[in-house]
Amino acid sequence: MTLKQLEAFYWATKLGTFAIAAQRLHVTQSSLSKRIAELESDLGEALFDRSSKRAALTAAGENLLPHAQQMLEIELAIRSRLADSRAAPQGLCRFGLSELSSTTWFPGFASRLRADCPELTLEPQVGLGRPMERMVERGELDFAVIAGAATVASLASQAVANVEFVWTSAPTRLKRGTLLKA
Repeated sequence: MTLKQLEAFYWATKLGTFAIAAQRLHVTQSSLSKRIAELESDLGEALFDRSSKRAALTAAGENLLPHAQQMLEIELAIRSRLADSRAAPQGLCRFGLSELSSTTWFPGFASRLRADCPELTLEPQVGLGRPMERMVERGELDFAVIAGAATVASLASQAVANVEFVWTSAPTRLKRGTLLKA
């Protein structure tokens, strides 16, 4: 049993499909399937019931899931503790943001981040708040910058800024000096 096999099993379970899990892990679907098949062979148990269109966990898969999650958390803790705390972040960062953010503050932020953290690969996805929340919940995104607090109970949210919006109009639409009120 390897961490790669447990990781493949965990993400296939968490994301619900082998295809999305393979994308998340940057491997082909056949590589992910092979890792899971090797894990099943090593354990001598089928972890997924593949008799229907959507692979469902067997009893053995249900029993393995919390242990696989714990092993991956331990690996992450080990890597975090051994990493130099002064080292710049590295790896892939998948996140969502709104169209407004993507065209205003984000380009400058991304430019500064590239200069400060050249080993960090940004993978932004522009979209609407609620669909992005679901993607964070499923593990397809690491985080999302959205308007307002998270509506999904399992997600934590943190206010990072307050933005003031104003109503405006073309000069030909209103008399000079007219104030629009919300």
